Amino acid sequence: MRLIAHIGAQKTATTYIQHSLFQNTDLLAEHGVYLPTSGRLELAPRSVCHHHLAWQYTDPERFRPKVGGWDALREEVAGVDPETVLISSEGLGSMVYKHDKIGDLLRELNSVSDDVVVVLVVREQLALINSSYAQAVKMFSSVGRFEDYAARAIDRKWFDFDAAFSSWYHVSGLRFVVVPFSEFRETDPLVALLAAANVEVPVDRLTTIDGELNTSLGPVGMEAARLLGRYLRGKHSNFSRREFAARKLYRVAAGHARDAGWCQDKFWGWTPELAEQAAARLEPANDAFAQAVWAKDWDLPMPVDTPRCAEVLDDLDSATLEDVYDFVFAMSARFERLRERGERE
Repeated sequence: MRLIAHIGAQKTATTYIQHSLFQNTDLLAEHGVYLPTSGRLELAPRSVCHHHLAWQYTDPERFRPKVGGWDALREEVAGVDPETVLISSEGLGSMVYKHDKIGDLLRELNSVSDDVVVVLVVREQLALINSSYAQAVKMFSSVGRFEDYAARAIDRKWFDFDAAFSSWYHVSGLRFVVVPFSEFRETDPLVALLAAANVEVPVDRLTTIDGELNTSLGPVGMEAARLLGRYLRGKHSNFSRREFAARKLYRVAAGHARDAGWCQDKFWGWTPELAEQAAARLEPANDAFAQAVWAKDWDLPMPVDTPRCAEVLDDLDSATLEDVYDFVFAMSARFERLRERGERE
């Protein structure tokens, strides 16, 4: 049995892929690919995202044993004896480059199969850090200013792929496949993933998904989400972005921001000066990583000259500012209803 582990990275069409896997479960099964139910995110029943496998190691408070972890996965797979098993979670990637759990991940993968294919999708780090920050703000994380977040990111190994994955370059029983994000943008991301893992499925029979699944906030949307997060933390002393009501709310809030037109423009937090610093820090490591996995130098261009595209509340016109405040109060009331409903249930 072969085990394919799609480990992200985050912000590389993972949400689209996980929804597409669900939509194509039957077709994949026809071609010998089994998608386990153990470890799947319970809040996304129409998505194949095995986040609990990662959370078992990285976030015990979010891990739910009833949903299943690695023991449940091994038991499930043993009961069906499939030809190929495919799991997907960007959280598995974060086990490596955020939480230093690479040894635990490798051990668990090998406990399921001795024929493991790990697929990692990489994009240049300026866009990756920018998108990761925007996602953190959207999910009400208290991450501070972008400049501070970016400085922390480039000084740690979170986004240094060579530091994170060098121990995987030569591992017996592990095939480490790295795909540039550009290949996922040139075709359907699920098609690109299956091709990278050597899974043969008739492409013309795959069900594709139209539209954006993970809304990216523009500059105004970022300010609105940042203000909402501060308001919720100030109003509720026990507020946690990980509680059920908050996780439901961020999806509702993102939809509202999209409907308000706050997602049409792109957020870009980098100044050219800060971008140059990040590129200088990461380029040597990128070349070492690319030589190891592609046998060539890194050739994913970094947009260091992109003008800054960000907002602060003081820059908004009065009408937009009023809309933002209305949004904050409406979402706060929605949060209280969601929390009350959750407590009743």
